[in-house]
Amino acid sequence: MKKFIAAAAGLMLAGTMVSTACAAVSVSGDARVRYYYQENYVNLADSDDGHFNSRVRAVIKGDTESGAFAKARMKFNTADWNDGDSRNLGMDYAYFGIPMGPVVFTAGSIPTHITALVEDDSTRDGLRLSYSDDMNSVKFLYDNLGENDAGLGTFDEDTNRYSVRYELTNDMINVVAAGLYTNDETDADKSGFVGTVRVAQDFGAVSYSVDYAYVEEDLTANADAGHMGYGVVAVPTGEAGSVAFVAGFTLDGAVMDIPVGFTMIGGDTHLTPNALSHIGEINFVEEPTGEIDDEGKAVYVDNSMIVDTWFAGLKASYQVSEKTTIKGTAAYADMETPNGEFSSSAWEIGGQVTYAISASSSIYGTLGYLDIDELDDKQFGAGFGLDVKF
Repeated sequence: MKKFIAAAAGLMLAGTMVSTACAAVSVSGDARVRYYYQENYVNLADSDDGHFNSRVRAVIKGDTESGAFAKARMKFNTADWNDGDSRNLGMDYAYFGIPMGPVVFTAGSIPTHITALVEDDSTRDGLRLSYSDDMNSVKFLYDNLGENDAGLGTFDEDTNRYSVRYELTNDMINVVAAGLYTNDETDADKSGFVGTVRVAQDFGAVSYSVDYAYVEEDLTANADAGHMGYGVVAVPTGEAGSVAFVAGFTLDGAVMDIPVGFTMIGGDTHLTPNALSHIGEINFVEEPTGEIDDEGKAVYVDNSMIVDTWFAGLKASYQVSEKTTIKGTAAYADMETPNGEFSSSAWEIGGQVTYAISASSSIYGTLGYLDIDELDDKQFGAGFGLDVKF
């Protein structure tokens, strides 16, 4: 691994040296270290765990005189400390683009954002053709989601996705409309359509956004088509604070990709329990049954549940001083399986204090508490982190 990292660093340096003759190469990125304490997180039952992890990411971008560009983000040491694989190396995305006036052709492993509700932050292998002007942008994206070409004469079982995303932005309003069709030629046959629309406005004193998505039944874990949506209304509280009211729902197998901004329920913090990280699903850790399948592999039971969910809560932020900011969350969710066999509710409170060491670095401490009906154990999380950007 040391040789691999040294080779990567050498290639980066070599690219910088050559760039003076034919192109411009830039490097940016971020780094962090975090400590987690998580109580009753594993299967939302009696357990506790405390550990560190850290990460360094480097974004490398090369630009040519013609306007063509290539961009990649590498990540180093992404695993938890002392887990036997803490010196790992990975790649988030790697792609290139060729601009032709207002049109840009992009290919490779492309970072993709449809809307926060449907696909907030993912990477897709494929091709993209995009157009943009002062107010409008249109993106056509072809994704190769999976491929099974075992050999000559075998059945070509591919899974591909085709999507189009339109966005309008001006001084008054922001509108996003997107459609995605998945063509699944495998035995699973998970072909289907997803449509979504988002509207947002900022009036200065008050801002709002509303999202809605429709998911065809073949793409849900249910016999019916799924629906989901959420809305946010943000109101300033003086010159240094703000409060945002958030409410939403998922029905009939639809699951949100969005981190809605709470600490525990549907959050994206390191205190969010994995079981509730996506609203619309309770995703328990799979457990072994003790049985072995025909291929000699252990058989696991699927403990996850799709749940119709209604939720509401608030997020508050206040800048105590030039460098110190306090944030708080409170939320409630009602969850029920479509067949009615399981129903429960949950509420949370959470908070975070952030101190800006400089313009490019900050340190924070955070707490979260979650109470789910029908479960004996409550979830408590605490942690701190140091973030640096370069």
